[in-house]
Order: sequence, then structure tokens, then C-alpha cells
Amino acid sequence: MTFTQSNDESLSQSVKAMQSLDVDEQLGLFYFIYKKMGGSVTPAAPGASTVGTDIAEGFI
Repeated sequence: MTFTQSNDESLSQSVKAMQSLDVDEQLGLFYFIYKKMGGSVTPAAPGASTVGTDIAEGFI
């Protein structure tokens, strides 16, 4: 899990609210957001990443 620090209180409250949900509720929320976003989220074009393969290789 990645942790980020912010001085934005509304962001902090949102993160705490998300963390208070169990895993199934979090997945349900992500699915609901995904469905509401519809076609506005598209795959990146091949080669569009500026970070290369270093990040992906770190997960393997």
C-alpha cells in the first residue's frame, strides 16, 4: 500500500472513510465509480508511459 501525506482535511477524511470500509465494500465502491465514469477512462496508447518498465518490473 502506498501512503501519501496531505494538508487537505477533506482528502484526509475521504481516505479515512474509504479505509473504514471492508474489502467487499471498497471493491463495490470502485466498481460503482468505474461504471459511472463510463467510457471516459480508456487504455493508454502503447508507448505512452514516460516511466518505462521499471515500475512494472518492480512488482514481479
